[in-house]
Amino acid sequence: MCAESAQGRRRVTAWPAAAAASIRDRLRGGSHSELEEIRRTGRGGRVHHVTLGDGATLHAEIDGSSPSSVTVIFCHGYTLNLTSWREQRGPIADSSVQRVFYDQRGFGMSESAAVEPATMDLLAEDLHRVIEDCAPSGSVILVGHSMGAMVIQALAGLHPELFGPRVVSAVLIATAVRGRDLTLGLPSGLVRQVTKVAPGLLRLLGLRPEIVRAVGLAPYLEIGRLFHARTAALDTRRIFAAMVSANSMHALANYLPAITGYDTADALPALSGAQVTVVAGEKDVTTTVELNRAVAEAIPESEFVVVADSGHMVPLEQPDVLIDLLRKVIAASAT
Repeated sequence: MCAESAQGRRRVTAWPAAAAASIRDRLRGGSHSELEEIRRTGRGGRVHHVTLGDGATLHAEIDGSSPSSVTVIFCHGYTLNLTSWREQRGPIADSSVQRVFYDQRGFGMSESAAVEPATMDLLAEDLHRVIEDCAPSGSVILVGHSMGAMVIQALAGLHPELFGPRVVSAVLIATAVRGRDLTLGLPSGLVRQVTKVAPGLLRLLGLRPEIVRAVGLAPYLEIGRLFHARTAALDTRRIFAAMVSANSMHALANYLPAITGYDTADALPALSGAQVTVVAGEKDVTTTVELNRAVAEAIPESEFVVVADSGHMVPLEQPDVLIDLLRKVIAASAT
């Protein structure tokens, strides 16, 4: 009788603990081991460190033979890292070209920017250094998503001589001509207020990392609704949230002014030296179809593609469409 009562008490006390753990994991988007697995997925290849002019280093991963007559360089977006290309990395592994994936300053495994706040021109010079270091010869294809596409646009303004002789193709995914056009689907006045206070708020959160860790993925999953179509799978939004939540609040604060303050209107015509494809998500409220179309219209002879049933995160939401496009671009550049 006493033994049964003790066993019953253990079951009673065990149930709330198990329930609490389950609720905590749901709020965090999964257990710690599950989140770490999500964050690891998409990494691999030969690790290479690119040293920048100020002594900072970028973490790069290289797939394929080196040296190569054609090199594809992938530039990820704000709050993300090179694993945002996880869905494309494996399927294009059968191509004969070299593929370079790198974490931009302050994101993933790369060192933080020495300059604060960071600027799009700084990131463009970083990309220039990646090209010099990882593809010193041969043709280059640049593929950028969101901030990564904006960095490529800024590079065209700083180094127009690259486009044509070296950079033969560019794929710009979910982009805009200038930062002030981005609205997140909100009234422009509200966006201006948010972008004013957000860097300071992010820095304050950076002083209390225990709070950030405690809330887990829950707020990032909600924010992620702005960057995905309503039909996006929960697993896709979890991948996004896991990447965003891995960042330091300081890095997020440092780069927000770069996103909202850039203007590549004068730089875009220089991209016409390369074959350019601009890709928009049909349901993207961050960089809308109209904003992407404006980029394409500013680049003579560019191609404009709208991906059905996709929000801002085209590489994760509609990976097969992008895989097919990349294969075509690579095949055209390799001939």
